[in-house]
Amino acid sequence: MEAPTLPSLFFCLRFFGLAANTKYSFYIILPIWACLLALKIFAATPQTLPIGSSKPIYSRWEKMALYLGFLALAGLTAIWMAYGFRFAAIPEGAQTLPIRQVMPKTPLLNDWLYFIYDYRLLPEAWIYGQLFVLQHIARPTYLLGEISNDGFWSYFPIAFSVKTPLPPGHRHRVVAFKGKGQQGECVLADPILYFPAAIPSRMNIGLRHLLPIYPFVFVIIGSIVGKFWQDHSGIKRSSVILFGAWYSFSRVTLYPHFLTFFNEFARGPRNGHRILVDSNLDWGQDQKVFGIGSKSIM
Repeated sequence: MEAPTLPSLFFCLRFFGLAANTKYSFYIILPIWACLLALKIFAATPQTLPIGSSKPIYSRWEKMALYLGFLALAGLTAIWMAYGFRFAAIPEGAQTLPIRQVMPKTPLLNDWLYFIYDYRLLPEAWIYGQLFVLQHIARPTYLLGEISNDGFWSYFPIAFSVKTPLPPGHRHRVVAFKGKGQQGECVLADPILYFPAAIPSRMNIGLRHLLPIYPFVFVIIGSIVGKFWQDHSGIKRSSVILFGAWYSFSRVTLYPHFLTFFNEFARGPRNGHRILVDSNLDWGQDQKVFGIGSKSIM
């Protein structure tokens, strides 16, 4: 968005397609992009084009048309490419998928989805897969000694608080992150929008579903640490060294069982099973270590 080029547009389209065809949580990209695009549309700075006219665009309506056009191109083209631009899930349409069985009961949503299906705006297999997963997204969940078939609203806040190292979390709370113009807003948009969207999810089986927010949190932490160090304050620099040593020590002592990490707030990995299980503790990572494979199990 800052200075679009043909390679950047290509990779944006390509990776959006990879997300849309592999991760059912990719929908959160759309509101994040919408917020970022709104910032660009209402900003006074002009928008440049990577191809065609070199004349900058100032009009909000022209910016909106440009961004929405690219989003439509990125979404439709990237998804269709994965299916070889073929609508029918089964070649030559010999048999259709039972799309009616997975349609939602909401009339308005139902009509909208039938419009997409009837006019073949997206591949049949992709539409069916999205609807099937949405109907079967709930999983049995364990949290703090309790089991629920519908998940817990407090699952991800608790998982984040006990599975995130305390030193970075402490530094994140000390000062507010201030990025450079819209770059800072872009960094903040993902965690601010993604985390609340994850809370009502009924797929509560691991912190791994919050992983998309961590790269942005690391950027924020890096900015804060840099500001601390540049202040030339003995107390601030000492705190950076102290927290860095604390963080490093907790990693070294846990080696090589990093997946089992629980911070000091949770009283460490030995107490982790009292709070969370599933992929928060074990995902078959010791099979190779102890020579346990599919053949020996069978």
